[in-house]
Amino acid sequence: MAITSEYKGFIFIKGNELSAKKLEKVKCKKKISFNSQIQTYDYVKDKLIEKAKLLGGNAIIYFEMHQTDFFCLGRGIAAILSDDKIEEIFDRFE
Repeated sequence: MAITSEYKGFIFIKGNELSAKKLEKVKCKKKISFNSQIQTYDYVKDKLIEKAKLLGGNAIIYFEMHQTDFFCLGRGIAAILSDDKIEEIFDRFE
């Protein structure tokens, strides 16, 4: 399985998950303020979660986060993972 992380109960996978039902591409771009890189990352992830949830998703696959000198860009594909798959992923985090 690809690199997987959890943020606020939401699953982010840096690659594909074969069992996922793909919904739609999601992205967020935010200007980076001085001394606020972590807050900017959190903002971008929060917006991606918001967009994915509106589509009925509980995960983002093909997740990428990029930073330039002035912007942070997050993107991926909103997806639905089965409850069993989510439990399997959370079990690996323990």
